[in-house]
Amino acid sequence: MESKVAKNTYNCRKLTIGDFGNCGLKRLLQQQIEAAIGLCGRSQLNPQTISIHRLSHHNSVIYRSAIALQLSPLWQLPPDDIAHQLMAAYLTISEDNLYTEVVSTGWIHFLLRDRSLAALLQNSIDIPPSPPTLSYHFCSTRDNLFPLQYSHARCSSLLRLGQVGAEVVVENFFLDGEGERLLFVDGAEWALIFHILDLLDVMDELDKGRFGKVIFSPSGNLSPQSPSHLPLPPQRGRWENFASFQGESELLEPSLMRGGVKLLKQGLALCQAFDRFHRSCRIWGEVQIDRPRLAEARLSLVRVTQILLRSLLEDYFGLPAPTEL
Repeated sequence: MESKVAKNTYNCRKLTIGDFGNCGLKRLLQQQIEAAIGLCGRSQLNPQTISIHRLSHHNSVIYRSAIALQLSPLWQLPPDDIAHQLMAAYLTISEDNLYTEVVSTGWIHFLLRDRSLAALLQNSIDIPPSPPTLSYHFCSTRDNLFPLQYSHARCSSLLRLGQVGAEVVVENFFLDGEGERLLFVDGAEWALIFHILDLLDVMDELDKGRFGKVIFSPSGNLSPQSPSHLPLPPQRGRWENFASFQGESELLEPSLMRGGVKLLKQGLALCQAFDRFHRSCRIWGEVQIDRPRLAEARLSLVRVTQILLRSLLEDYFGLPAPTEL
């Protein structure tokens, strides 16, 4: 099979984890695949239409894309041929961040290297999630959101304890002394990481402006009335499409309902993962004495969780993120 990559003059520089700040990994991969399509001399797609999702795995971050199957009818080539063309192009624009593999029937796997995952987690600390581009706020009932506030307060408590002890410092201690392998070994640690990545992906989708945001009202309804501590939205025309969750959900803008429910669901899943992590993974005591780097890495993971929960509560749901309850 003749590769078209070398003959193409498509202008593209190498894409790195750092290029996208703290955006979702899904979008980063979609943009890299879209650039690879351009290098193959083909018309490019909207990155959001590129099929890709994270696979379940106990201690690795693996994304799978069906882009070769998507393109097969358009390119009039077998999916395997398209997948290998794309991977040849992809390797010319992507730094050494991922392992890539073409599997049966044209599926493409992307395995994130440990040091790249560490960099992405560190970005979440150094560059907190950006506020949404729209000034609307999506909220459900206070009861639904209390687990987010409770988990944020627990994260804050752990971080205060770390600062008081002055022996555990929140820095980039996700990697071992060689800077190659993540220190995490417990399944609860990895489960928390997976939910962090999934939430970043969902927040990234919402921040593209495809969903509005709805102000919380005490009755649990979706309401155009803005609480006094929030600025009024600059554009109010969309409020006419908003309705109550209770008995009128069919009137709610479908994309808004899907986006808000997905965001809340993923936020609650992050809280559950943090609860398992908190119960299973010790930070103080023997761990702090015998394995200080692991204690530091775990505390850094708490910091990432706290930052995401705070952004979720304040920027997306328009509610305070308490540091104690």
